[in-house]
Amino acid sequence: MKVKVYYSLIFILVLGLCSATWAVTPLSLCEPYSGSFQNDGERLYFEVHVEAGENLLVTFDGPESSRNSLYIKYSQIPTTSDYDDMDYDVQDPAVGVYGTQEGVYYIMVVNHYFSFSKNYTITASSSTNPSVPAVYVSLNQTSFHTGETIIANAIVSNGPNPYEVEAKVYVVSPDNGKSSIFDRYFTFMLGANAQITREVLRHTFDGTEESGTYKIVIRLEDVITGADFWVDRRSFEFTP
Repeated sequence: MKVKVYYSLIFILVLGLCSATWAVTPLSLCEPYSGSFQNDGERLYFEVHVEAGENLLVTFDGPESSRNSLYIKYSQIPTTSDYDDMDYDVQDPAVGVYGTQEGVYYIMVVNHYFSFSKNYTITASSSTNPSVPAVYVSLNQTSFHTGETIIANAIVSNGPNPYEVEAKVYVVSPDNGKSSIFDRYFTFMLGANAQITREVLRHTFDGTEESGTYKIVIRLEDVITGADFWVDRRSFEFTP
């Protein structure tokens, strides 16, 4: 009898550990959720249900002086190597999905460091009616050869409150180097419920460029606080 009780306790403990590891908190669109980290290096999991064709934005307001990464994936828990979008090792990361599928998106927060404050707030909102400014990068195509021209546009939409925003645009080359393109930084006033489109890159490949996968990245930030509203990335290939 003692042996049976012993194994039952082990079984219960294992179930408890699994439940704690994969506890997923549901989020409601445009309703901030607040909590606190319990341990340095902790991982948090959330889920949000959206309709098809939405633009989904998730922002994480981390503890002061903390470093956090944010990952999102449709229909399953993301990992650090399998995700739809991610923002890495910043205090207030943000991720987004343009043109959602109907169903559940799962979010993982990875804390890398916090000093004294442990409190955080996470918010999921739809950028078809966003609570904060959001940006999406549109490319004319995703594969290029010598003589072809890449055109990238930033589509910025806003919710009910006007904001002064700063967009930081750069390209990451196949060797992971960054290069400035167009206006590296540009600042503009975004009115309530406004949407603007701005060309941020036009380049004709002459064959001297490095072959491989490039990424164009746009960070849309609050001019006053420097916090990210949205970060969007798009990849494209160049082959001479």
